[in-house]
Amino acid sequence: MIINLKSIKFTIPGHPQPKQRPRVLRSGHSYTPKETVAYEKLTRKCFHDACGNTELTGALEMKIIAYFAIPKSEKKVIKEKMVSGKLRPVKRLGDWDNLGKIVSDGLNEVAYQDDSQIVEASVSKWYSNDPRVEVIISELDDN
Repeated sequence: MIINLKSIKFTIPGHPQPKQRPRVLRSGHSYTPKETVAYEKLTRKCFHDACGNTELTGALEMKIIAYFAIPKSEKKVIKEKMVSGKLRPVKRLGDWDNLGKIVSDGLNEVAYQDDSQIVEASVSKWYSNDPRVEVIISELDDN
């Protein structure tokens, strides 16, 4: 039996940003792309704004709901399907695993000690007129 002890929800405004792969220079030096660094920093700020210095412990469940902007050039019929959820993002807007990774890595040592505490996770992708990422993290107790 799993019991939810504490749950935290917060929103990251703007377009969802998938985690990018580290870049390697000819010299062999590697670096994290600036877009990834900036989005992880934004994720931490949004968490702190919503939850303060709360740190979750033990086994965790994470739910990530990414809402992508509806293209302005899309036909009205297609836009209606996107808003209603009948048409979901399947184009190259970001792989589900990279959307989850950027959020979970960004919250290391902030929301929890390490993202290895996440034992259950889900990522869903939707369209919206209000692009954003909603994050729900819950403590689990497997007593």
